[in-house]
Amino acid sequence: MEGAGLGLALSRALVEAMHGTISVDAARKQGCAFTIELQIVDSPGAALEPQDLISTIPAARSDDASTVLYIEDNPSNIRLMEHIFADWTHARLLVAMQGRIGLELAREHNPDVVLLDLHLPDIPGNEVLAEMKADEQLQGIPVIVISADATQDRVKALLAAGAMKYITKPLQVKELIEALDEVLRMKERANAA
Repeated sequence: MEGAGLGLALSRALVEAMHGTISVDAARKQGCAFTIELQIVDSPGAALEPQDLISTIPAARSDDASTVLYIEDNPSNIRLMEHIFADWTHARLLVAMQGRIGLELAREHNPDVVLLDLHLPDIPGNEVLAEMKADEQLQGIPVIVISADATQDRVKALLAAGAMKYITKPLQVKELIEALDEVLRMKERANAA
């Protein structure tokens, strides 16, 4: 019985998202052999020092720059986000690699928006969201969840819990930028009113 080919299409998309390649060697009536090649990278977090749990993109070049807090523990995802923000003159990026540190930074810096991963080393992202929504100081900060968990139930639950948007990984940069622009424009309009 033949499949629809969705598994291969999904596998290809995932491998390419990790900057790898996938190839096939097919022999009639003998089956197929698939080869996946990925870059060798250091173990995430292996070389991190405690001070590396928080990082900051250099301050934006504008006095009215927005502050975006990214709570994420994967160094590759952080590097991608830093690359995205490198050219933004109207936003500055703060990064926390643990949920508790993210909450502390949110209280200290009152960011304009929080980008939140769900799988963090100390507490789950949904708990970070719940604590933010229960805290008078933080409850008005828009939260965009960024996660590989794309199940409909999970997405609905987090949107119902107060997340403004839910973006799935692998991250589509255009989708992220559009979401950030929308959230920051809404915040500007609210501040102007």
